[in-house]
Amino acid sequence: MTLGYAAWGEGQLESEIGENSWLTVEADPTVIFDTPIEKRYEKALALLGLQPWMLLNQAGHA
Repeated sequence: MTLGYAAWGEGQLESEIGENSWLTVEADPTVIFDTPIEKRYEKALALLGLQPWMLLNQAGHA
């Protein structure tokens, strides 16, 4: 779970989600309430069948 502030324009977040710009999963109460905070990122990724090493921190170009 991440908390923060961003100045999105109206409809921007919905548009980005529709473009698959975000990784999203169904809310899982065990991740939110039963998982230590330092493990939540890995646990949420696991819901997608991913591990942190599978993700890149830079964009590719084709």
